[in-house]
Amino acid sequence: MLKSICTSSPSTTRRNRRVRLLPQALTLGAFAIGLDTFVVIGALHEIAGDFMISPATAGRLVSISALSYAAFAPLNAWWFRSWSTQRVLLLFLVCFIAGNSLSAFSPTFGILIVGRIVSAFGAAMFTPTATSLAAMRMPPGRKGVALALIFGGMTLSQALGVPLITWISHAMNWRWAFYCVVFFGILALTLLFMLLERPGAPPCSAPGVARGSRRFPPAVWGLFCVTLLVVTSEFTVYAYISVLLANTRLGDVPALPLVLMASARCSAISRRGC
Repeated sequence: MLKSICTSSPSTTRRNRRVRLLPQALTLGAFAIGLDTFVVIGALHEIAGDFMISPATAGRLVSISALSYAAFAPLNAWWFRSWSTQRVLLLFLVCFIAGNSLSAFSPTFGILIVGRIVSAFGAAMFTPTATSLAAMRMPPGRKGVALALIFGGMTLSQALGVPLITWISHAMNWRWAFYCVVFFGILALTLLFMLLERPGAPPCSAPGVARGSRRFPPAVWGLFCVTLLVVTSEFTVYAYISVLLANTRLGDVPALPLVLMASARCSAISRRGC
């Protein structure tokens, strides 16, 4: 009896506190990743004007970031497969913050493109690693809650964060939108650095998973195609919506933040209904 009481004191209490707070820290990181996904969209018109380029040219930032994300996601999983999840999570969050910092201070459009590629390099590995870490660390009864919180951070960033940073880019400067992403990224990095244990954990990816996932059933391919079409249509509209609504106002209020907020709220409601 005495032995069990002693073994469950300070170290066990600290470990339990870390387990409880870890999903919140990962959710904050997912929130920052979600902001980064849409940060250019709300500030596209201002970026084009600042660098004296056409909106079509500025819109390439969205394409470059998306292509970089798609390319780096499988490559990073292969390159860093032998690293522990802690190291991968912190490293790529640092890269994500560095890329957005470079974007915020970019003196030329070319440097801004480099910043978007670096941030995509970091973002491409954060979400899968965060979900993997939550699945490993959380007790069986709380794994689903932790995963729901992480993906909820992405939804919350679209519902609340995107209209906010869009308003900031209009009211102040488009660079402040990137400052907001950097702020939330640093906050998530600080929390994760304090919560994650230093000893090495299992590698990020297991060879058995890779072998078992080579052949998917037809239903999975169908869901993949539907998701591809939905995301493609969403980003096709989102990419240039700031240009279309640049001078549109609802009374005395710019229309763009309100339209983005309404769209994000509808998206969040539909996901919740599913």
